[in-house]
Amino acid sequence: MFKTDLLDKQDRIVVMLLEALYLADGAVSKQKLSQELAVSLSSLNRYIAQLNQLLAPQINAGAVILNIQSNQLELKLVGQVTFDELYCDQAIRNAINYQILMLIYQKGKVTLPEFAFELALSEASLYRHLQQLNSLLAEFKLTPDLQCKCNTKITRPKRP
Repeated sequence: MFKTDLLDKQDRIVVMLLEALYLADGAVSKQKLSQELAVSLSSLNRYIAQLNQLLAPQINAGAVILNIQSNQLELKLVGQVTFDELYCDQAIRNAINYQILMLIYQKGKVTLPEFAFELALSEASLYRHLQQLNSLLAEFKLTPDLQCKCNTKITRPKRP
């Protein structure tokens, strides 16, 4: 399991975009990024706008320069900045799946109302995230522990 597996799809693509720019040696064409990330150019432009907004504090501080042109992008780092420091760590900490795991880790046994209150999630969203976590944690044989600590059944009956 990779830590980016804890992210939702949109944040995962933004992190992949940032990683591609971080590892690139100079400017990268939007067409190439679109192909690498398997997204349309219009979606890529939305992800670029989101990345620009998320990096705004580092850009304003002068630690990062993000050159956005019509056909290409370039990320320049001033000084030594790691990929995780840029955005990845923040994205992981804000991810619902990570917050669920931390809540279980810190409190031990968590009830459904506690999850709903702490994370401001609906029951349906909570079940969806728990199912994702069950599949992610299956390789570590942690699924039964997660089910027991949540004090609820993870699988939901199918509606007729």
